[in-house]
Amino acid sequence: MGMAALVLGILGIVLCWIPFAGWAGILLALAGAVLGVLTLRKGLKDDKWMAIASLPIGVVAIAYGLFIQISWIRGAQYVGEQYNQVGQILDDAKVKQTLEQLQKDAQKAAVEAARQQQPASSAPVAAPPAVPPAQ
Repeated sequence: MGMAALVLGILGIVLCWIPFAGWAGILLALAGAVLGVLTLRKGLKDDKWMAIASLPIGVVAIAYGLFIQISWIRGAQYVGEQYNQVGQILDDAKVKQTLEQLQKDAQKAAVEAARQQQPASSAPVAAPPAVPPAQ
């Protein structure tokens, strides 16, 4: 059992570095630490050194694995928040650009409407046709 505890602890410390798969490493390290404790309680002398070695390896693997996994989760959350903020900024910029374009179009339409609705008296008056002299 001491050999199994040591192997599980080593596998746990190797796997705990891998993002999201490290949860399996944490479980293996926990199993290795539990097997190490059980081996020490049984008092098997041949496996004693392996059981003793599996305890710190398992504890370190569990602690480091939890740190790595929580860091990856927090990092993914932070990246998601930043992505949403950038999307919001881009959406705000598009809205602002659209509003500016609408204002320009409205001003052009108002100027054009004012030109078309000028009173007829302000239009240039054409001279009446000349009447030929009577003979």
